Amino acid sequence: MFSNPLWEKIPFKKPRIEDEIHKHFLSVPIFEGLRKRHLKAIQALCHVRQYKKDEPVFYNGDPGAVMFVILEGEVLVYNDEGPVSREFAHIFPGDFLGDLALLVDLPRTASARALTFTRAACFARSEFLDFIKRNPVAGNTLLLNMSRLIGSRLIYSNQEVEKVVSRNYYLEKELETLVSKKRKKTNG
Repeated sequence: MFSNPLWEKIPFKKPRIEDEIHKHFLSVPIFEGLRKRHLKAIQALCHVRQYKKDEPVFYNGDPGAVMFVILEGEVLVYNDEGPVSREFAHIFPGDFLGDLALLVDLPRTASARALTFTRAACFARSEFLDFIKRNPVAGNTLLLNMSRLIGSRLIYSNQEVEKVVSRNYYLEKELETLVSKKRKKTNG
């Protein structure tokens, strides 16, 4: 392989973790509209966690106290409790999960597992609440963004529930028709 001594002496700047976090935070709707200094302040409050392939990020029922922004890898959000296992989402770099943990002190409602080696920036509720107290204008922006996000999720969930209710209604009607036909056939 050809080697050029000139290129070997030129130092190449490696991306800093802060730059990587900043790049991914720009795609998170919760942080939309924040000034650069506020975004940097939030980044400084985050710590980076690494997860091996198939390592749990959290389990359903765990205390929810941290939001995760995926920097590298892929995470599966799922629920395997109950009669049917369900996959809710595949989370990729620039996506986030666990955001409700910043607002409410409730247990996790799903589980998450790293599907590949994963790195995530973690933002804890305690730091979030402290940030809001120290930066009320930026805090209002964060809370408004979170309200919008929760509202859009609620609308989507309502639409999905309506589909299930409608499907059940038509299945019930079809079942009633079949039962009625069966009775007529056996009685007549």
